[in-house]
Amino acid sequence: MARTRQNAKRSSGGLAPNVPLATSSSGTDVASHDNGSNASQSRKRSATTQGSSQNTDRRPSEAVKRAKTTTTVQSVRGANEGISVQASGKPFVYHDQSIASLLRQLKDSGNPVYCHKCMDNASQPVPCTRCTNYLCTQCCVQLALVLDRDDLFFMCHQCETAREGVYTRYYGVFYIKTKMPFFKQKGKQGLTLTCKGYGPRGVKWLHPKVAVIDARLACLDGEGHPPGMVTQYLRAMMHEMKENVRRFELVIDFPNDNPEEFLDAHQVKIEKLTKEIKEFAPEVILFFVETHSNDENGDLSYAPFAATDIRNFFEHVLGVNLLQSISSTPTHLFLLCCGGITNQDSMRDLKTVAHNYKINNVFIPTAPKYFPPLSTPSVLYFAQQVIIHGHPAEFQSMLPSPHFHVGQQTGIVHLARDVASTYLWSEDHVRPNGVQLPLQCKDCGAVHAWDSGKKKDEAIIFKCTAIWDRELGIMCRGKFISEPSRDPIQNLHTQPLGTWISKPFIF
Repeated sequence: MARTRQNAKRSSGGLAPNVPLATSSSGTDVASHDNGSNASQSRKRSATTQGSSQNTDRRPSEAVKRAKTTTTVQSVRGANEGISVQASGKPFVYHDQSIASLLRQLKDSGNPVYCHKCMDNASQPVPCTRCTNYLCTQCCVQLALVLDRDDLFFMCHQCETAREGVYTRYYGVFYIKTKMPFFKQKGKQGLTLTCKGYGPRGVKWLHPKVAVIDARLACLDGEGHPPGMVTQYLRAMMHEMKENVRRFELVIDFPNDNPEEFLDAHQVKIEKLTKEIKEFAPEVILFFVETHSNDENGDLSYAPFAATDIRNFFEHVLGVNLLQSISSTPTHLFLLCCGGITNQDSMRDLKTVAHNYKINNVFIPTAPKYFPPLSTPSVLYFAQQVIIHGHPAEFQSMLPSPHFHVGQQTGIVHLARDVASTYLWSEDHVRPNGVQLPLQCKDCGAVHAWDSGKKKDEAIIFKCTAIWDRELGIMCRGKFISEPSRDPIQNLHTQPLGTWISKPFIF
């Protein structure tokens, strides 16, 4: 079988030799090293601001955790022309400005804004005084009663929850002087949210902080791959709190020759990334590792033509400090590499690593040559089910219906709590008994010449339909027989386009 070039961007497999990756002579103290030209700085993409330039009122965004920051507010004219930044570098927030005052500034600015619940501006959007959220009078009907009040200010439910707590009643409108809830004093029961149909039942308002760690080999192009796509998707789903999703990149760009000389600079990059993740303080981590894997022994590449075993890769390339820092946070690891890693020796090492660093779930493809973008729909569905809806992180969480395009190319091994299972998509005419049909007939070499297959007992027999001699009508007699697995198998999803089957992985 022809092998893909090691540095090919469409595949993550190959036969890179195992090149020893010696531990740095300086030990773990990398802070004293010069963070100069040799240290490749990790690129941290900050969370995008709420909305676009066409749907904001030029008020600078501010995280909810800074909601209690007290600052002065400039005049209406100055606010419309732009607000300066404090010496500390933190942007101004509008602290308890009245609803009528903010609406006048909004009208003078002339910029259209949109409600963060219904995404519409047909009704009057009311700006929050602590962040860049808006809530319109259609989604919150009682706001229409206070649009002209100069003695009241408004807080969206994220800001009020951050101040008061999760399980408190949402009031939203407060007196500027006493800071008592307006509707509470009037005998009301807080604001009434009347919006319906903006999300299915179970979609949470208060989403967790999600860190997407993208560790990939520099020669692999990440365009359209799962880390970037799931970051965009989660930010879109958490449009009210986009800063709760952040992507951290760890680009692995060791040289093929003398990689140990680059180890110190790489450790500096890991230490910086670890610090950034700690400051972000995520509640859930999606960890993607995209690299080549040796087709025969499962070694993972840290350079285009240099690889090392699983334990060395995790401890030296990903870094012990990074793994220890995330061990207390629920972490789901996606290994986007070719299926050589699923041999028993490599899986034993991976099991040890996952156990030592308390990684909750590990998903590994089994295809000899794997194309990472095929995982994107599955990862998006996983993020929707686990993070947005709060369902358990299981393999079934990666299976939208119908879901077969990934299964046509690869199976998936799921490692969780020291137990692993292999999941295969099975369809009698495409992937019988979870086994991929050979591309060619071994007798005549014809490509895609198999018939639709016939069942005999529990096996499925495919005949080659290639014609050797058209004049004489001589056909190939080649066959391919797909025998059922003798291991215990469980059917997961029976669909018109096939079914997913699972069997235990034996270490």
